[in-house]
Amino acid sequence: MERRSGPAVILFGEISDYILFLLMGAVALLTGGLPAGFIFLNKYGLRMSDDFAAIASTVIVTIMLLGAVETHLSMRAARDEFTAEKGRIEGTNVDRVAVESATGRAGAALIWVAILAIQGVNLSLIVLWSAIDGHGPARWLARWSWVSISWALGWWLLRAVNKLWDEFRHVARLQKDLISHETSESPDSP
Repeated sequence: MERRSGPAVILFGEISDYILFLLMGAVALLTGGLPAGFIFLNKYGLRMSDDFAAIASTVIVTIMLLGAVETHLSMRAARDEFTAEKGRIEGTNVDRVAVESATGRAGAALIWVAILAIQGVNLSLIVLWSAIDGHGPARWLARWSWVSISWALGWWLLRAVNKLWDEFRHVARLQKDLISHETSESPDSP
């Protein structure tokens, strides 16, 4: 078999896990810590306006759509993994990794359900504020909206990075297996 030249095995292992940890920490800090800082500092004087209500409502509807799709996909994948594992259990050992993966997917779906509920309340409050004649600045609603939207987007970004990293690991394993297979079939190998 002809040996291919190219990049070495994709960086995988402790270093890549450390990079993932830093990336997810940065996302969590920016989307979680920054909004929380605004709650406590409040020196910027956030307040509701018609423009902010329109933007926030649009973003909330988008988050709710993403959340509904993510919940559906996560629950379907968890159900399929549990069903496959249940079929294998009869007389064999349980694959703990598959069960933990399915449990993690179901947990992520439950977090999305909570986000959907929070964003539904948030959207209802914004619509109510808009309907009030001569509505005031409603600073509490502006802070609540900004923080809940930021945290929901943060969760979505963390899930996206996590999914991307899982795919990256899968490709790295496949590449490593392919290289080791090619090396073992090489006529130069002992």
